[in-house]
Amino acid sequence: METYKDFRVKTINKERHFKVKNSWGVYDYYKYYRKNRPKDKKFILTEKQFYAFFRRVNQLLAEEFVRTQHLEFPNRMGELEMLQKKLRSFFVDGKLKTNRPVDWDATLKLWYEDKEACDSKLLVRRDAPINPRIRYSKATAIYVNRAFYEFVPNRFLMQKAIKNFSNQLLCFNDSEIKNLYDG
Repeated sequence: METYKDFRVKTINKERHFKVKNSWGVYDYYKYYRKNRPKDKKFILTEKQFYAFFRRVNQLLAEEFVRTQHLEFPNRMGELEMLQKKLRSFFVDGKLKTNRPVDWDATLKLWYEDKEACDSKLLVRRDAPINPRIRYSKATAIYVNRAFYEFVPNRFLMQKAIKNFSNQLLCFNDSEIKNLYDG
């Protein structure tokens, strides 16, 4: 009989394929820097120095966002903000609808203990009253073609900020928190 740990690894670690199209990453920025770097030798960075600089700036931005739950980018390039969405369950045409996220730890534990629930793909939902989200707001941005630009925070930043928000390590006024409702 397999253990819960083996079941969890087997269920979660399936092969995933992700395609990122029309996106610039750190290496693309380094290629651009290499092509257009300054002529003065004291400003030339190696690839290792460039990545270390990029990592440090991103780390400082992430720490500031986690601490304050709000971050304005320089040169009016938009802002990151923490929103909360009210979670609820409701009936539409006699069917139960919900916008609550799945609690995957509890779901996997249920699937391990009950084979019938696993076969029917029964999901366990979180019972928290709100669901915090990170949103990139372009309302204050002044660059052209705003529809083509996007900022997607990485998974580590989202988890850290949401955990900080959920544990209520910071004190917020009601006016500081923006509610995101359906619609």
